[in-house]
Amino acid sequence: MSQLLEGGEPFFFLGGQIGCLLLHGFTGAPKEMRLLGEHLAGQGYTVHGPRLFGHATNKKDMLRARWRDWVASSLDGYYLLRGACTKVIVMGLSMGGALTLYIGARYPVDGLVAMSTPYVTPHPLMKSLRPVFPLISMLWRFAAKGPPDWRDPEMA
Repeated sequence: MSQLLEGGEPFFFLGGQIGCLLLHGFTGAPKEMRLLGEHLAGQGYTVHGPRLFGHATNKKDMLRARWRDWVASSLDGYYLLRGACTKVIVMGLSMGGALTLYIGARYPVDGLVAMSTPYVTPHPLMKSLRPVFPLISMLWRFAAKGPPDWRDPEMA
């Protein structure tokens, strides 16, 4: 099992019967949702911020992750709260927002909050580049990259 980077730990705050699932963004970590989670817990909500599969460990884990893995990680958190609370509200940032909408379209939820959620391809050219994406993914493994921005306390 890969070692978690600092801030990659999931969090859970036990509160009342309304649960809030907080989903972080692509290449992010639970750390980016923790402040919101602490605030909601202070208001009496039960709050869970899971770590999405492949995130907050290393590049190799991230490259292995697929969207179905992220859905599964999100649903694990959803079912945890569904078992502990009478109501569940799902909230997500960026890709976490897209996962929020995915869950909301397929599972019973009592509220959705999608923050900074991408909903369109930025440029028509992107559609024509789709066949090249697998090659980019393979080349990514060989690219020299620094640590993700979320590790920088100034970026959190």
